[in-house]
Amino acid sequence: MQKLKEVRDRLGLSRLEMSKLTKVTPQTIYNYETGRFSPSSDYFSFLDEIGVNLSYLCGTSNSVYQDNCDPYSYVRSLLNVQAQEK
Repeated sequence: MQKLKEVRDRLGLSRLEMSKLTKVTPQTIYNYETGRFSPSSDYFSFLDEIGVNLSYLCGTSNSVYQDNCDPYSYVRSLLNVQAQEK
């Protein structure tokens, strides 16, 4: 699913950063992005939670993010919280 990589790139996240947020390995994310495996429901739930428009991923919408949503800032704040917990 090329759109998964596009969304991750738009969020400014590496596979490693995305893996920390979603609790899956970078290799698994690569497999999702290349279509080798279908993403888990938990992965989609995370994307929905941060404001990604799941209809965009399905190809039924041109809007990448949900209305009135700033996923980039939210994701960066999650990464900052994780860094402070270490």
